Amino acid sequence: MDFQREIEQLKNENRALQAALKKAEQRIQELMAQLSQNSSNSNWPSSRDKSRKKRTKSLRTKSGKKAGGQKGHPGHTLEFSANPDRIEKHRPTDCPHCHTHFSAGQQPIKIDKRQVFDIPPMRLMVYEHHAETLVCEHCGHATRGDFPKEVSQPTQYGSRVQQLAVYLKIEQFIPYERSRQFLKDLFDADISSGTLQNMIARAAQRLTPIVETIKDDLIAAEVLHVDESGFYIGGKRHWLHSAGTERLTFYFPHRRRGRKATEAMGILPHFQGTAVHDGWSVYRQYTRCRHALCNAHHLRELTAVAENDRQAWGQRFKWFLLSAKQRVERAQLEGAGELSAHKIEQIERVYT
Repeated sequence: MDFQREIEQLKNENRALQAALKKAEQRIQELMAQLSQNSSNSNWPSSRDKSRKKRTKSLRTKSGKKAGGQKGHPGHTLEFSANPDRIEKHRPTDCPHCHTHFSAGQQPIKIDKRQVFDIPPMRLMVYEHHAETLVCEHCGHATRGDFPKEVSQPTQYGSRVQQLAVYLKIEQFIPYERSRQFLKDLFDADISSGTLQNMIARAAQRLTPIVETIKDDLIAAEVLHVDESGFYIGGKRHWLHSAGTERLTFYFPHRRRGRKATEAMGILPHFQGTAVHDGWSVYRQYTRCRHALCNAHHLRELTAVAENDRQAWGQRFKWFLLSAKQRVERAQLEGAGELSAHKIEQIERVYT
């Protein structure tokens, strides 16, 4: 009996060790997968690849085309303008054969033309506004004319300078100091960083109604892509949340990544279409809308399956998704609003 109990005890210990070993192997596999992660096979941003020897692999496949412009691609050669802004005439003064002087009234028998496209000399134009005061000849009351609404200070920068400042900062992401240097070098306009910041703030206030319209249009959209990415404001970690369609994009910075931020953003709580995202749990909490997973993230995860787990089906599934995408693009080029029932059935059969 003691011998049988000892055998049973050893069997139990063996089962426990096998279970612990299996659990350890699974954990090692998970850790190895994490070590192999980069921006090509996970949701990591490319900035996290810098310290890794492995180079980021692009998800794009080779097109088989030669590098450079393709045959039939429209060129960008300068074409003659039918309405030049300025014409400069170049007349000969004397005949090189007999040295006779050409008179000023002599008409040419032929004119050869060449055009130069250039930027005009750049400098600030000073527009002085005079508000005149007139005295009524009948009653003697003095009345002053009104300055334009936008001319509110004794001296100020005009709308074009402000538009350029906003463009440099917001569209081209040029820092304030470099924007100052740009305006100083080109226009001799010595504008302080504080003034540039005020220009940006005033532009933001003017755009508030447009921003609200964009939010309303995104909430009413049938399909919406949502995402978030870490970035820094003033050296502090923030998250840049985005919601967009093919036509509109809304950006919303927030200190938090989770639901507090999406609620403050004010789009997903009211959205009832299809939200496309990377499967992050916060997005799943919104049940008024349908959900679709982003194929770009699918491709990265399938890359991880093929590279880290050495499973060939990951690569085959990538080919399948990219082929389905190409079929949709081909149908769009042909003017079709949707795939034919036969093509959809074919894609579903291959998927299954």
